[in-house]
Amino acid sequence: MEEWLFPLISAIVSLSIAGTLLCRWMSTKDKSILWWGIGFLSYFVAHLMETLFVLEILPTEGSEYIFLYFIRQSLVAILLVAVLYGLAILLTEKKIWKFVPIILLFVQEVMIIYYDFGLWDTITSRTLQILIFVIPLSTVFAALFLRYWINCKKRHALLLSLAWFAYAAVVPLYFITKGTDIFPYWFGIRAVTNIILLAGFIDYAIASEKKSIIEPSKPIATVETPIAAMLDLSEEIHEKVPSMKMMMNLIMIFLSAVILTGIIDIALDFNIGIGIILIIIGGMALVVSYKTRAYFKQFIAQQSTIKRIRDAEPITHIPNGKTPQERFIKYMKENPLFKQAMGRNPKGVKNDVHLTGRSGSTHKFDIYAESKSSLGYPGYSLFLRCFDKPLKMEDVKDLVTAVKDVVEKTKIVPTGIVALQSFSSDLHDDERKLGDEVYEYVMNNPILFKIGFRKYTRNLQIVTEERDETYDFIPFIFIDEMEN
Repeated sequence: MEEWLFPLISAIVSLSIAGTLLCRWMSTKDKSILWWGIGFLSYFVAHLMETLFVLEILPTEGSEYIFLYFIRQSLVAILLVAVLYGLAILLTEKKIWKFVPIILLFVQEVMIIYYDFGLWDTITSRTLQILIFVIPLSTVFAALFLRYWINCKKRHALLLSLAWFAYAAVVPLYFITKGTDIFPYWFGIRAVTNIILLAGFIDYAIASEKKSIIEPSKPIATVETPIAAMLDLSEEIHEKVPSMKMMMNLIMIFLSAVILTGIIDIALDFNIGIGIILIIIGGMALVVSYKTRAYFKQFIAQQSTIKRIRDAEPITHIPNGKTPQERFIKYMKENPLFKQAMGRNPKGVKNDVHLTGRSGSTHKFDIYAESKSSLGYPGYSLFLRCFDKPLKMEDVKDLVTAVKDVVEKTKIVPTGIVALQSFSSDLHDDERKLGDEVYEYVMNNPILFKIGFRKYTRNLQIVTEERDETYDFIPFIFIDEMEN
């Protein structure tokens, strides 16, 4: 296939995208779409110039070529800045983010001028522009459109995200295998991704009527009860948990791929300098993303707890059963994690069991439920002891010691540690009262477990069968929301 054909195809597709966007802008008056249309219009001129360079209609050497090539690279920079500026207008009202595209344009122009006019090295200038600006910004565009697709499930958002991701992922691989000889292949990559972008924008133009490409968030309305409004907001956040988890995982996978690309580049001696840059940038971004992911998990756990408080029954009635153990197991059968564990191990619940710990000592439990860990499943274990009198400190410490000893041997993080108090009916109310020392210890001293290189904390839970046939929990723990 002729080398000039790919840039010509990209020019035609870019002009089609610009026309589609500008036509939609005429009906929506959306400033984001206007900026995107201007960006792709400049991209059309850039590809048209590239076609003329390949056909040698425009000069291919000398000062005239350097000047014209500088204009072509500036037009590419305008596309990136225009798309980013349109997203800034769309997603935030903070003026500082509207200055970021201008700063990026200035930095790109300084770099291009230095290499084009200072060193007369257009190949290095283009290579650095692709690696430092085009690929990272394409990744940002892809992530934003992916977020939009996750929230609204609009087909055009997925197509736009795939197009930007495809370019950001494929180009580095070609740089590794082809080096600076990538540019004939780069024309083909850009042509294909532009066609996907065109399909996405056409789908948007057909599907929507006078609507922005990404609908703005709904304003918070006035409310009668602030607490109810807070719980409603928590509910909205909880509904987005699966999509947010997927986004975080995709970011971690992408950054790992960048680091792997750098390692392969160095190992195969393709381009050691670029490989080192990829490893450093990818490693720094991966560390930041890991810390962000840890914070996100903690935040989601808190939001999940709020949701569980809202959905929980105000009173937990004790099921029918002959013994406290039987009644508690019936209650646990409504617990999602317990049901999942018993589905994996139907014979996992044992009564009056003696377990040997790492120390060699044997410990008695009235109930022990277990489901071993496997790929993608952290495992499950429940320890329970029954008491017919209020707990004392020696009872609590003995139970904690026993559980820690067994866990050090099984290597399964306990999901629940329960001290079940079931008193005889003739026991006076004053004799049923839990001591202040035990209460303070249980509330303020989580149990620390260390398995491998990771540490986990779990709380001992005291469950009491009350006279009115309800359970009382100290503390109240949402076992089905606990994560390893």
